[in-house]
Amino acid sequence: MLSGEIGTEILGALLFVGVAFWYGAVWWLWARRVTAMAKQRPPVYSGVFFSESEMRALRVWFKNETGLDPLPSLPKDPHLTVAFKPPIEEVAEMPLGYKARLTVIGYAADEKGQAVLVKGFPSDRLHPHVTLSTAPGVPPAYTKDLLAAGVTQVRGPTIEGVVGYYDGEVKFKIELPPETGA
Repeated sequence: MLSGEIGTEILGALLFVGVAFWYGAVWWLWARRVTAMAKQRPPVYSGVFFSESEMRALRVWFKNETGLDPLPSLPKDPHLTVAFKPPIEEVAEMPLGYKARLTVIGYAADEKGQAVLVKGFPSDRLHPHVTLSTAPGVPPAYTKDLLAAGVTQVRGPTIEGVVGYYDGEVKFKIELPPETGA
């Protein structure tokens, strides 16, 4: 019986060491991501970014749904804002580079802006949305106020984007610094 108890203790110790090693490795990788981001410009916002073809299809749906043509100014980097000025640690934990599917559940439009309300990805915005277009001189951020004034509910299409962040340019991954030999 004594040898069985010792075997169980050894097995338990090995399991503990293995789990501790795994957690240590995960922590080390996370710490490298955060360190790499700290050396870059701070994120202005994190979001789900959409391709021009996805936006074209969304604008066609919008025109068919509302009868409205897009306004003249199209956003440069169309996206759903997930968080504005997020902490580096928060962005490092996001599934950067992964696809996200969002469903259009409403829209708002006036002479200054057009936007769709979406669901399907966490956001700190009161009205998670994608700006479709604005009038000349009107910033895309106007559409958050537009949506706050009222939304027409719809059963709209599903759109697909990529999770990323903006720090002066759109990025979908964190560049890790090269490993240094010890």
